[in-house]
Amino acid sequence: MKELMESWKSYYNRLSEGQTLGESLIDEENFPEQQPGQGDPKHYAEMAADQEMMQAVFLDLQEGEDNENYLSMIREDRWESPNPQKFLESLNSSARQGFLTSYTVEDLAKMQLFKLPGASIGFAIKDGDDIVSVHNNEGVGGLASELITAAVRNGGKKLDHFDGFLTGLYQKNRFGKIVGTDAWNDMYAPKQWEYKPVNIFDPSTSIYARELQKYKSVEEYPDELKAKIRAYKEGKPDVVYRVLG
Repeated sequence: MKELMESWKSYYNRLSEGQTLGESLIDEENFPEQQPGQGDPKHYAEMAADQEMMQAVFLDLQEGEDNENYLSMIREDRWESPNPQKFLESLNSSARQGFLTSYTVEDLAKMQLFKLPGASIGFAIKDGDDIVSVHNNEGVGGLASELITAAVRNGGKKLDHFDGFLTGLYQKNRFGKIVGTDAWNDMYAPKQWEYKPVNIFDPSTSIYARELQKYKSVEEYPDELKAKIRAYKEGKPDVVYRVLG
């Protein structure tokens, strides 16, 4: 797990170093600040935990015999009988202690829970169709797409996340339709948030990249996009709401 987290940090460092357009052509300090978006502290904490777990699920690409066993179980929907306490323990078995989920046993008892037998791998569906808590804490890889597919097969139709690492991956995994966004709000930021820059100019990490490509110069950017550039450089990305499509 330590190697996995190091690879994730390296990935984000490469994104920051690769943001040459933002660093060479743009003085973000002269850009306007955006108005804070909607939300609440619990929602932000839940999304931050989900983001950490999903980054690990997608980054761990190793395959092997264990991988095949788990893939078969996921494809065949061989899940344990729902148990909120065991599911919470599965979520919190991660080494990413700074972002433990804010869900309680009572919260999980209201959800549909999908956990593989004897393994800390699974997901939950909240409010009938909202995919949350996709996780793989077993150190085996190659499960991301199958877990998303299984969540959809079992009723999941929407999800939300912070714009960034997961943006391109969700687009490639059946969740290409964006139905809403919220600007970052400092009031709700998790204490553990690291404020790493998000490359707003890269379509794989930002929903605004293609819109920015329409303009020929920095001077043409509307104030709203200038505010987004500044916020993303400061590690304050939008909340993105997606549905199947």
